[in-house]
Amino acid sequence: MTTLRSCPSCHRRFLASAATALALAAIAPYGTAVAADLCAPPSTTISSAGGTGDFCDLGAGESVVIDANGSLNDDTPASSAVRVTGAAGTVDNAGSITATDSGIAVDAAASSGAISNSGTITSGSDVHDS
Repeated sequence: MTTLRSCPSCHRRFLASAATALALAAIAPYGTAVAADLCAPPSTTISSAGGTGDFCDLGAGESVVIDANGSLNDDTPASSAVRVTGAAGTVDNAGSITATDSGIAVDAAASSGAISNSGTITSGSDVHDS
């Protein structure tokens, strides 16, 4: 009788399938990875299509540029794709922003140096002060 211990290739296949199962368990119900903040301080340029559930959380001094090939798609219920929570720099969108709530949400206690949109924003509203 062959066991996992006596069959090295069986053991490797088992470990590979276990690792795959763990990776799949980390994926959200709609086949997307867990939501992620794509904007790393101090400045981020997004130049390709992001996954679903992705967003930018801009704190003090942070900026984001979404170029013509870039996109943010936050499909999290009641969520905004670009969230300005501090005295942020600029938000420059030439690509695509999609959100279930506001495409760009500016917290009442925050401010943004400039918001420029030559791309598309698909959401409940284009810019929203909360």
